[in-house]
Amino acid sequence: MSSLQVRPILDAEDVDAIIAIERAISRSAYRSAAFEEDAATALEVGESQDHLVAVLEGRVVGFIVGKVSGLEFGSEERIGWINIVGVDPKVRHKGVGQLLGKALLENFRNKNVTRVRTLVAEDSHELQTFFTALGLTPSPMRVLERRV
Repeated sequence: MSSLQVRPILDAEDVDAIIAIERAISRSAYRSAAFEEDAATALEVGESQDHLVAVLEGRVVGFIVGKVSGLEFGSEERIGWINIVGVDPKVRHKGVGQLLGKALLENFRNKNVTRVRTLVAEDSHELQTFFTALGLTPSPMRVLERRV
C-alpha cells in the first residue's frame, strides 16, 4: 500500500467518507450521527489536526479521532485521548490502522502530550490487540460509571 497517506480531516467530503466507514463497522445510525456532529464541530473550530484520515488512491479508507485534554483526576500531565478509530473493512489488516495510530501519537508528541489513553471494552479483543501494538498498556486508572 505504497500510496497510503495520512492527513487531517479537511472537509465535509471526508466526514461523509468516515461516516460511511463507521456505519460499515458498527451498523449503528446513532454512533454515525454522533460522530458526524463531532467531526463537523471539530472542523468548525479548527481542531482537525487530531482527526486524521488515511487516503489510498484518492479514497478515504480509515480514520482516527483524538483529543488533547488538560488535567485529569489524579494526573498532572497533558493527556492525549484516542476516541475512535475505524478502517474500511475492505482494507483491514493492511496497516492502515497502525499508520493512523502512529501519526496521531506523533501529533500528540508535538503538542507535548506525555501520556495517551483510550477506553476499550473488556470483550473487545481486536481493539485491545490494536492498541497494544501501538504500545498502549493497561492503566492503573479505573473507570467508574453509573447509569442516570
